[in-house]
Amino acid sequence: VALFGTSEFALRLPSLVAGLAALPLFWLAARRWLDRTALPVALGLFAVAGPLIRYASELKQYSWDVAVALALLLAASYAERARRRTVALALWAVAGAAAVWCSHAAVFVLAGAGTVLAASHVRQRDWRRAAEVAAVAAVWVASFAPCYLLSLRTLSGDAVVKSWWSAAYMPLPPTSPSDVKWFLETFVALFTHPLGLTLAGLGAVAFLAGLPGAFRRAPVTACMLLAPVAVALLASGLRLYPFTGRFLLFTAPLLLPFTAVGVDGLRALGGRAGLRALVIIALLLQPALEALDDLVLPDTPEGVRPAVDYLAQHRQPRDAVYVYSWAGPAFRYYARRADAGLDDAVIGLSSRNDWAFYIEEIDALRDSGRVWFVFVPVAPELGGGEDKFFRTYLNEHATPVDELQTKGSSLFLYEFGPSSRR
Repeated sequence: VALFGTSEFALRLPSLVAGLAALPLFWLAARRWLDRTALPVALGLFAVAGPLIRYASELKQYSWDVAVALALLLAASYAERARRRTVALALWAVAGAAAVWCSHAAVFVLAGAGTVLAASHVRQRDWRRAAEVAAVAAVWVASFAPCYLLSLRTLSGDAVVKSWWSAAYMPLPPTSPSDVKWFLETFVALFTHPLGLTLAGLGAVAFLAGLPGAFRRAPVTACMLLAPVAVALLASGLRLYPFTGRFLLFTAPLLLPFTAVGVDGLRALGGRAGLRALVIIALLLQPALEALDDLVLPDTPEGVRPAVDYLAQHRQPRDAVYVYSWAGPAFRYYARRADAGLDDAVIGLSSRNDWAFYIEEIDALRDSGRVWFVFVPVAPELGGGEDKFFRTYLNEHATPVDELQTKGSSLFLYEFGPSSRR
């Protein structure tokens, strides 16, 4: 990440490279999985999927999950069909061993694809090929073990992190109607994020309609595509991996082929070409328009950069600056780049709705007179609502002077009077 410096463009570059690489990788993979009429549908849905576009331009790892998943599936396909099988298996082993260090989702892809191929060979009583897959898997495990011990063990055992994503863990076992509801809602939600379909219900129906055709055409391939999703679901049931949103971005290229097959299957109804075209338009239109809108009229910058720029222009020499804990890393980054003299800003600590702690942090700033407060929106499980508490308390004990509201941050200036100082 740091090879090209620390500018915004440099930091976004790895994700952009992965996102752009995913397009030809998906085309290479999908043309093996789909016929020529379903392929354009799948490729079109993949190209305009909003979540895929978003994470191809963010300093997050999820775009790499997609590219790595596709590369591993292509390597598995090559290993099964290559004439020089020993070389292909060696490449698959090395790719998988490297991938577990680059992508959390690689574990699910390797476990799912490897299990399906091994089971297929065992079913055919091809013991030699089954043993070869087992040997390749042993290389993956040997690489994953130190990765788990050095990094993932601490994360997977973090009770605080697990509490953030408690609603994203599969009920295991399901014991109530609400548990069954979780499965239904989670299934439909997949088509909103990560597949980026505005009409999620239609996408879900198309996916279900495409399952029989996909299994008839290539049962082993269909199982290879679905198995990583099943492994990730099991991991969520064990409270090891959240089954939601961006964590499932890698499943987009695994699920879209079934959706495309379901849409393409409308041709078999006879004389229903217009219906097929209508469904394609319904699925593609809104995501394509949103992608075009973001290209022509980009949103205002997210995050705290506008707040830092405003502070650089309007902060007076004696003004104090308090930065909400979740805004701290981004604030420090932009403050250094802006060279705005904000090194003395107070970065708050997260107290998880411990209001008395926050009151102590605010009271410690009273003697400064004028104090700027910087906030970013966060999800409820991460402490959402704390900014509202700050505003309520400050409105009672100080005078509001100025404010700036942007898409990804908010900035407020308050002045404490002499009577409020301690």
